[in-house]
Amino acid sequence: NYDPGNPPTPLPSGLSIGDPLSTISGGCFNADFLTDYVCFNIITCCTPDPACIGTDISVSKTGFNAAYELVYVLVDENGNIVAQNDTGVFPTTTMNEGETYDVHALNYDPANIPAPLPADLIGQPVSDVGTTTPGCFNSNFLTDIICFTMECCSNNVGFIKE
Repeated sequence: NYDPGNPPTPLPSGLSIGDPLSTISGGCFNADFLTDYVCFNIITCCTPDPACIGTDISVSKTGFNAAYELVYVLVDENGNIVAQNDTGVFPTTTMNEGETYDVHALNYDPANIPAPLPADLIGQPVSDVGTTTPGCFNSNFLTDIICFTMECCSNNVGFIKE
């Protein structure tokens, strides 16, 4: 955000890819330019854990705020919520073999609940959680994921992923 009558140099549009933003100086522009930003991670499921049809996916979360509510959210490969619960156990009998599923852990303040919650979004994008009312929940909800791919197995060995 800068004064067009007194712009900084160079303008961001004049920078080349790889140039540091700190080279922008002079003129009149917002003092928080270098500190006021949104941080995000891009995560892909490149090495999912296998799960066998007929066994349960069982996950647990450590390092969460115990005073908050903890909800596990099962998401399909299209990013839509399939199920949610507070146990972290999801049966594979309703899942499709060969597809990849993610489990996210939502840890939210019961005194400042985000809306909508996953229970209200079954079949809808996981990214819609908290879009109506942000409330207070873990900022890594969308990026801290556990990936599973459904495989045809010769045995029914369950596992716990933490």
